[in-house]
Amino acid sequence: MHKFRKSVRPVYGTTDKKRPDHLASCILAEFQGEAYLITAAHVVDHASVTTLHIGAKELVPVSGEFKVTEAEKAREHDKFDFAFLRLTEEQRLSFADCTLLDLSEIAEANDYEESSVYAAIGFPNTKNRKVDNVAKTVQPTLWSFTNYAGTRDLLAPDWPQSGEGHVFLKYGKYLRDASGQKVPAVKPVGMSGGLLASLGNLASVEVIAGDRSPTPKAAGLLIEGSARSGRMVATKLHIVRDAIRRS
Repeated sequence: MHKFRKSVRPVYGTTDKKRPDHLASCILAEFQGEAYLITAAHVVDHASVTTLHIGAKELVPVSGEFKVTEAEKAREHDKFDFAFLRLTEEQRLSFADCTLLDLSEIAEANDYEESSVYAAIGFPNTKNRKVDNVAKTVQPTLWSFTNYAGTRDLLAPDWPQSGEGHVFLKYGKYLRDASGQKVPAVKPVGMSGGLLASLGNLASVEVIAGDRSPTPKAAGLLIEGSARSGRMVATKLHIVRDAIRRS
């Protein structure tokens, strides 16, 4: 888990008064010697009305031509919902304190198991409202949520595709904290563009016996989530990686 944390960064827009306004999350990645910024396509749609900034050591403005999935009608009908930007060397140096996720070492199509545990990692709006309005700086707070994957039939019967390209996590109005107490769930708005990590099958006989340690792998790009729908949804990351390879 720790190795993924510095690859996931917050995304901001700016208000009319030029103050940072938290929007979402993104992943900084590397593939075949090039650096990329990956996020949800609906996040990049904000670039038509505001300059996007990435929270690193300081706020880094990002511009360039994003490759974006096409929506047949409105963006809500785009169920893959991803975008990526190949970073220039100057942009890459701006993220020198971040860790680039190696897309050659992510979960492949046959690595997804229903018995696997997944962690959603990102920057929800409710935990990222602190802004120094004088210095126009931010103090981002990363958050994660862990659960078993659920089936499309159980969690997303309204999903128009087969679900083969996605991972679904159950997410309700309440969670259990570290002490086991029932607490209101964090609103996951702002997690879009964040990372879904597979922690492996923690209940396998080999893992329980101590004969094998689970190997965490980057597995998905978060694109949707709400307690009202009862789920978080991620596009499988190898689909995004393959689109980068073709670009």
